[in-house]
Amino acid sequence: IYLDGDQLRLLKHLAVDQKRPVAELVREAINGFWVPRVRRSKTWAKRFSYLIDSVQSRIPRDISAEEFEADIREETRRRAGRKFV
Repeated sequence: IYLDGDQLRLLKHLAVDQKRPVAELVREAINGFWVPRVRRSKTWAKRFSYLIDSVQSRIPRDISAEEFEADIREETRRRAGRKFV
């Protein structure tokens, strides 16, 4: 994620104050704010379910979890400069 300078400084300050990693604070914020909203949304649930089914249908049965994650990382790097809508 991209954070502006003030946001990043605030998170780093909180992390030091709470003796926790910044990533942990970000995950906690996402889990506390966005996850409940997405779970209550039928539209999001349908879209997420469709996405999972679509991805799983294209994964070869003989691919390991490590290979799958490596493929995702590679594709993420490839798309890093593209804007998603």
